Amino acid sequence: MKLVAKATTGSGEGIAVPDNLRDAIRRWYGGTGNRDDEMISVAMVQQARRHRQWLACDCRDSDTPPPLISPSLLTSAETYYLRRLVGGARSTHDRDCTFFRQQVMSAAPAILANTKPIDPAPGYFAVLKPEPEKLAQKPDEQLPNRKRIIAIPKLARMLWSLLDGAGVNRHVSSADLDAASITQQFARVMRAARLLEVAPKVSHDQVLHTHAGAFHSRRVFAQLRDAARRWPVAHAPQAFMLLYAHHIEGQAVHVASGDPVFLETEVMSPRTRLNPVAGPFLVLIVVGGHPDVHGYAAIRGYAQPILSARHFIPVATNSQRSVADALVTMVDKAAGQARQVSLTRPLFDFPTRHGLIRPDFIVESSDSMTGEARTSSVMVEETAPMPTRELSDALKLYAPLVITDAVAARSGKLIRRLQSVHSDRQNEHPDNGAVG
Repeated sequence: MKLVAKATTGSGEGIAVPDNLRDAIRRWYGGTGNRDDEMISVAMVQQARRHRQWLACDCRDSDTPPPLISPSLLTSAETYYLRRLVGGARSTHDRDCTFFRQQVMSAAPAILANTKPIDPAPGYFAVLKPEPEKLAQKPDEQLPNRKRIIAIPKLARMLWSLLDGAGVNRHVSSADLDAASITQQFARVMRAARLLEVAPKVSHDQVLHTHAGAFHSRRVFAQLRDAARRWPVAHAPQAFMLLYAHHIEGQAVHVASGDPVFLETEVMSPRTRLNPVAGPFLVLIVVGGHPDVHGYAAIRGYAQPILSARHFIPVATNSQRSVADALVTMVDKAAGQARQVSLTRPLFDFPTRHGLIRPDFIVESSDSMTGEARTSSVMVEETAPMPTRELSDALKLYAPLVITDAVAARSGKLIRRLQSVHSDRQNEHPDNGAVG
């Protein structure tokens, strides 16, 4: 086994890994190692990442290009792991090799974490942590379930807290339809950042930038170096960028104007192969020091799809964006009428008499003459996962529930249904169900 330069075939020269280190990392990956083997393996992984190297396995004969292994970091779990590089013309490991089987980053007992309520992260928003001393181990072959744990990134909670505190996830009918603009939306977020701390006595707005120019000119790095001298002990110095982007791709954030911003890790987002949600995005990026980077760099980022530049209303799917667009139009059309209408996109679970709920949207209307107020919840069919029976019942008890989709939103059926719910006095408790 040897350490070779990243992005090569591994067939050339490299640094031979001593036999004792090679055996330690094999034992740990194979599930038979002890704590000493883990520490040796972690040190090797850290060194390889700092020097941008891969591991070339020696399980094949010299006439075959060696199978390659990339020492990687699972940021959500703060754990190193060994990622086999497969596909294309790359060699596969010998069937008797410890690395022949893929490593699985999960454990069955932790799957229940998916059922936890979504709430703001407690305490300070310390996104960067000390360098981990953990290396993932090959799991027990007898585990009954190997599904990956779906964890909400801390940057996502941080961004949602900013948007929720700024109130940009809420839209109210107003006679001033031109009030909403990207400048106004960013200003509201910056005001909310004053109330959040990233470390003791360090408010978020002190280290938050909203233009990519601060990154390309390295001004954000200079500010961070200056702040680090006065940073509270036991807290990692960190700065942030909140950027409006049309597109994200891998480690690249393509901002509205200027050069893209490249991160050290892949940008996280709700977008997947099965959920190809399009932009625009609000991307929250954390900048700081990292063992794999010499000096400061843009370390991680979370890209939240939003409705538009004028409305920073978060969405999770393309269908949610269609529904949000129809609801915003409905709210705007109510401006100047006797009934005020508001739209809210809840970002965190909130308590009701019937349990914690978080509908996709809440529509509220009030009559300025009588004071009568009505509320309804909206869920989008394509949202995954759809509410359980218990949650659906709680939603219906909170307010009339309307289940819809993008087609109903674009055709006007959703709006007609909501107008019926909010205007028909004889229908105090309408049937909850899908918009047909």
